[in-house]
Amino acid sequence: MGYLPRQSWTRNSIPNSNLNPAISRCGRCRDGRFLPGQSGNPAGRPGHKGVRIAETLLQAFRDMHQREPSPVESVQLATAGKLLAKAQAPNVNVELASRASNTAIRFLISLGLHSKKPARMAAPSRPYA
Repeated sequence: MGYLPRQSWTRNSIPNSNLNPAISRCGRCRDGRFLPGQSGNPAGRPGHKGVRIAETLLQAFRDMHQREPSPVESVQLATAGKLLAKAQAPNVNVELASRASNTAIRFLISLGLHSKKPARMAAPSRPYA
């Protein structure tokens, strides 16, 4: 099973699912092959979220260090962005999200963008009698 050859499809010959019973509504042929231009998971998470997070981290790196990152640091920033996007995804296992965020924090600590100390909790403001 593979993709349909591109030469066999022209703009006017792509079958409509209403007219052709061999095509399902999800953009697949009944035998499991995808139609040209149809995604395998149309309702899936967009892949560009990690790129946006990595660009934000890159700008934070430039602001913090006043220089461009080295190639190794650029890869670490891109990887941290992808990991943070994975940790924020809605349908990710809790263990996987925790591992992804911990690994991203290790990358950010090594780049000087995160402190090792956790943030201090504010003292509760309860009046004592």
